[in-house]
Amino acid sequence: MKLIVFIQSALLVIVTLLIIYIYRAQKPDTYEQSKLNSKPQKNNNVINRRNSFRIKLYNIKCYVKFLHLDDDKLLFLQNKSIDGYIEDISATGLKFISSYNIPLKPNNKIWIEFTLNDKPFVFIASIIRKEESVLSKEIIYGLQFKELMIKEQDELTSELFKNEAQRRASEL
Repeated sequence: MKLIVFIQSALLVIVTLLIIYIYRAQKPDTYEQSKLNSKPQKNNNVINRRNSFRIKLYNIKCYVKFLHLDDDKLLFLQNKSIDGYIEDISATGLKFISSYNIPLKPNNKIWIEFTLNDKPFVFIASIIRKEESVLSKEIIYGLQFKELMIKEQDELTSELFKNEAQRRASEL
């Protein structure tokens, strides 16, 4: 009888270890997965939720045009433009501040235009986050770039590095 209990216990341990091994083998253990599991990083007093090089900007004017709105009540805004300014930016998105209250919908597509270091940029983006300021009437939006070509991302990253280098040089 003791032998049967021992064999059953041993089999249970082996099956448990086998299940754990199979689960870990199927679970992606890539750089992308580690980025998803990492905590937001602080960079220049800005929380970076995307692990991209992000810099703070001061009063960079931008224009937003609504390309696709995922709400029939908002169709009157389609192809209309609003203005605002960029507070911080990375190669994958930016923080946009405006006095306009734009609804947060998952499939909204916007067109954003701005100039950085005298170089114009135009991107397609979606609004992924919205924060209403308690102190002012401004609304803060987190925008994620969509349909971004590698060349465009490289150009933006290059300008971000230039901007940051200029900022650091001016602090010396």
